[in-house]
Order: sequence, then C-alpha cells, then structure tokens
Amino acid sequence: MTLHYHAMPAQYRFLRSRAKFAGLFGGIGSGKSHVGCFWALLKALRNPGSLGLIGANSYRQLKDATLRTFESMLAQHRIGYRFNRSSDMVFRLDNGSEILCRSMDSYDLLRGVELGWFYLDELRDTRVEAWQVIKGRLRSQAVNRLEGRVTSSPNGFDWIYDEFLRKPTDPVTATAYANHRAFFARTADNRHLPPDYVAALVASYDPLLAEQELDGRFVNITAGRIYHAFDRNAHITTHAEFLPGEPLLWSLDFNVTPMTAVIAQLEPQACGTADSGCATHTPAIRVVDELWLTNANTLAMCEAFGEWLEEKTGVGCSVDGARGAERRAAPIGTQTPSTEHRPPLFVHGDATGNARATAGTSDYAIIREAHPHAALCVGTSNPARRDRYNAVNHALRDAQGRVRLRIHPRCRHLIEDLEQCIYQPGSNMPDTANPLRGHISDALGYLVAKLMPAGRSALAVGRW
Repeated sequence: MTLHYHAMPAQYRFLRSRAKFAGLFGGIGSGKSHVGCFWALLKALRNPGSLGLIGANSYRQLKDATLRTFESMLAQHRIGYRFNRSSDMVFRLDNGSEILCRSMDSYDLLRGVELGWFYLDELRDTRVEAWQVIKGRLRSQAVNRLEGRVTSSPNGFDWIYDEFLRKPTDPVTATAYANHRAFFARTADNRHLPPDYVAALVASYDPLLAEQELDGRFVNITAGRIYHAFDRNAHITTHAEFLPGEPLLWSLDFNVTPMTAVIAQLEPQACGTADSGCATHTPAIRVVDELWLTNANTLAMCEAFGEWLEEKTGVGCSVDGARGAERRAAPIGTQTPSTEHRPPLFVHGDATGNARATAGTSDYAIIREAHPHAALCVGTSNPARRDRYNAVNHALRDAQGRVRLRIHPRCRHLIEDLEQCIYQPGSNMPDTANPLRGHISDALGYLVAKLMPAGRSALAVGRW
C-alpha cells in the first residue's frame, strides 16, 4: 500500500531520518503533530503485528489533539481499524498492528511493555523520567527498526535540549547520543496555514518568545530579568500623564507590606467606548501613577486611591478608609459626592481578593463599597504567572517592534520592579530574596494579561 504525503522540507527530513531517536521542534502551526502522526501510521503499516505507542503529556491533550489528527489520517487513507475510546485506548489495525494511546503522566504503567516504536507529541511538558521509561521499553523484535519520534515546541534549555542537541564532550556519552537527531520547522514555512495566521501570531509575542514559539528555537526565556523587554528609553515618558475624563484602570496586588496598585488609562485612540476598560481588544496602555503602601490593608488602599482621585478630579470615594463607618452613618444625600467629573473606573487585580477576608469581608467587596460606580473586571482565578510575564513583555515590545505600554517616571517602584525582578537560577519562578520586589509588577501584570493577552493564552491553535 502506498501513502502519499505532501511534506514540507522540515517534515521531509524528519520522515527520512534513520536516527533511532528523532525530534521535530517547531513553532505553533508548523505541522509537527501532523507529520508525527503520519510517521506513526507508516511505522504501524510497515510492521504488521507490531506494538507501538502514541503518547502525549496528558490524556486531555492526547484525546483533544493528537488522536483526532491520527484518526482523521486513518480515515483519509481508508485504513481499517477498531478503537474503543472509553475502554483500553488501543488502535487495532486490520494488518494486526496495535497502537497503545497513553498519557505520559501515567508513564509508570508502561514499565512492563515491550514496544517496537513510539511517537510522543508535545514533549515540552513531559517529565524526563517518563522519557527514560519509554526509551527503555523500545525492545520488541517484531519491527524492522526500533525507533522513537517526538514532536514539540521548545521550552528553553531543558532536558529535551540536553537529549537532542547537547554535544557531550566525553567519548562514552557522545556515542550514546549519536543516535539522536533534531529537526526544526518554522510556523511561517507551513504553506497550508491561512494567509493572516502568521501575522496574527507575530502580533501576539515579544521578540524573544517569538523566536521560541514561531521559529521553534531553543532560547532561554526564564533566565535573568523577567521583564527583559523593558527599556527606560523606550517606555518611560512624561507624556504618560493622566487625561481628565478618560476611563481609569485601577489594578491591585493585595499584600500588607507592600500593598500596591497601578493606575492606568488606555491611549485615547484605543478607547472606543466607555466600557473599553473591560474589553479584550489590543489597546495601548499608559501607566499614569502608582500606589505603594506599607503595613496597610484594603481600606487604606481605598483611602489612598480616593485621595488620588479627588486630587485629580475633585471627586473622591464614598467610603474613605477608616472614616467609612462615619460616612455610612451620615444622612442620606450627604454620602455620595457629585459624579459630574468622575471618570469611568474599571478595577483589575489579584483574583484571590474575591475570597481573602479583611475585617470580615472580601477585598473586592470593600472596594465595591468604597467605589460603587466602579466596574469589577476580575475573574475567578488569576492567569498563569508565565502568561502574565509574557503579556507584559509583549506589551512592552512585540515581535514587530511595536511599543504599547508606556509609564510615567513618577512610577518609581514599578520601574524598579521591571528592571530588577529576576528568575531564580535554573527555574521559571521569580527570585523572592527581596520581599518588596515583584508585587507592583504583578499588579500591572493582572491588568495587561486581561486587556492584552499574549502568546498561547491569546490563541486558539487548530489542527496544524
């Protein structure tokens, strides 16, 4: 039986490789999973009666993506098979070959299996222990060649880099790794993608992340400065000043010392409507000021913001910090100041403030009482830390060189955070040696990730 496959150059080299272990590393939509499933199908058809494995990092990823691609390929080439998704998760082809479908988070269950081949999709989140177990299962004699294939987006200089690209210096280790080959595919090389697909992706990444996610290259995005795209010359400007009447974006990170917040506005050309503060379009943001309190609580932050608002607009808040009880006891008609000059207010921030208690009520309940006219734009959970970092870097400078985040020089603590927040060595976690560092940049991150999501969190990636 002859199967026809119109391979792109990187896919062709991957399919033709004679290495025992080969990996195709590429950008989003570069055709990695598609060619990986085709290789698995070829291997099963060329070795009747063999036992192989298709795996992914999780069962959800396996079922929602990899197996859908594989089943569509079986249908396309009219390959007879049986498969019960609700029981043993095994493809049984008409030629007698069987293909186990397994999640790598349950790799211990495969220790007694003898495989003739395997294909692992999106390896980047798989533990190295799982990889070692699967390699050790490759010992069946029912195939012409014992081979394993992987496809993945890179994820920094991790164990995958060590396995497929590191060049060991000692002869013994070098010999062991000589049967590993790596191939690379760029998103832009996939001619099957819609015309505007690549442009939309490029607009969603900062330059460093684009090198990893679009060009499929191993780069270190979790070393050194977290906000690597920040540049004082490009992002600090006195033009990032408060504009009366324009909507206000107030984003908070709840803590005791420090309790922090940033105050921002959208660029006028990006503010189409009064409710654009809650929109998920692609605006440009000006951080006009910051609030930094020590030994404080949410009431104190509300009081500080009310004073800032009154200074700028002449209108404060209805619950002014510790004086809230007195205001609530005031006669009706004297509590709420005039709203004539009050700009629309949108509150963003740490989602845990919905549950955290201060004086018997949640942080956002206190904010709602102090500012009843405000719209709360806070979800039930926070975006992942990595997504927040990516969003801020993308806003600072995207892969096309556009700057969409500018900061007033009065935001001293925020500027210091953006310059000084670093990763723990060998980790994607922030360094917490300085307890004052990282809080106000988190406040900014909650806002930017909501309005300008970046990278994978902003995309719906399809078949390719």
